[in-house]
Amino acid sequence: MKVEKKYLLLLAGIVWSIAGFNVGKIGFDAYQTHFSILNVIGSIIVFGIFWTFIFSKLVKKHHVRIMSNEEDLMYFYHFFDKSSFIIMICMMTFGILIRKLNLAPEGFIAFFYTGLGTALFLAGLGFMYVFIKESNEGSVMKRLINLSFIYFLLAMVAGVFFREFTKMNDFTGYTILKTLHTHILVLGTFFFLIVFLLAKTIGIHEHRSFPKFLIGYQISLLLMIGMMLVRGITQVQGNVLSTSMNGMIAGIGGLSHIAIAAMFIWFFQIVKSKVE
Repeated sequence: MKVEKKYLLLLAGIVWSIAGFNVGKIGFDAYQTHFSILNVIGSIIVFGIFWTFIFSKLVKKHHVRIMSNEEDLMYFYHFFDKSSFIIMICMMTFGILIRKLNLAPEGFIAFFYTGLGTALFLAGLGFMYVFIKESNEGSVMKRLINLSFIYFLLAMVAGVFFREFTKMNDFTGYTILKTLHTHILVLGTFFFLIVFLLAKTIGIHEHRSFPKFLIGYQISLLLMIGMMLVRGITQVQGNVLSTSMNGMIAGIGGLSHIAIAAMFIWFFQIVKSKVE
């Protein structure tokens, strides 16, 4: 199946974010019994090495590779090239072997997996950022309608995922997944329709800070959606999270909600400046 090439950046962002979260979860769980200043320093060093010398370069490399392709439509699996898929497979295999064969002590797992997972997760956010940046190219009106439609599709996918995932796990209790499609519809689809109408009537898109607002809002919204998805999956599967992992999910989710609130305040200031 072929898709518009910029969506490969979004797909890469989703894949790397999920991978980063799963790897980081292993490290944070190990921190429960192996927390120390030395391990924290080790995590920072591991993060710095992997982000600086590997993942940040991969984000730039694939951004250029995808967007410079002469074809407008590309196969969905082309979000990586062969060498990157090999790197990912080797990393996954190496990580699984370390855990299954007990090749490394828990202290090493704590600082190494935490640093690596954080770098992976940041790479996912990096791909999402360049996707948003590419989506903001072209006619403003067209971009706003496209964004509204994209979030509509995401909302439909979220609704189907909630129904099928809970059915597959025989889950009948409460899960935040039930409200995910509503959040996406209201904060994504309907919001960008409203922005489109305001752009047509009072020209809010002409405000000098509007492009920055558009990027900031989408990053905040995607982060909130991601944390709701992670929390919902753990609820349905009945996973018992460690204190640190539970706190991390709650903390990131809380920050994303605060960021959304800040974006709305910014949005109202932009609207107010155009009607005065």
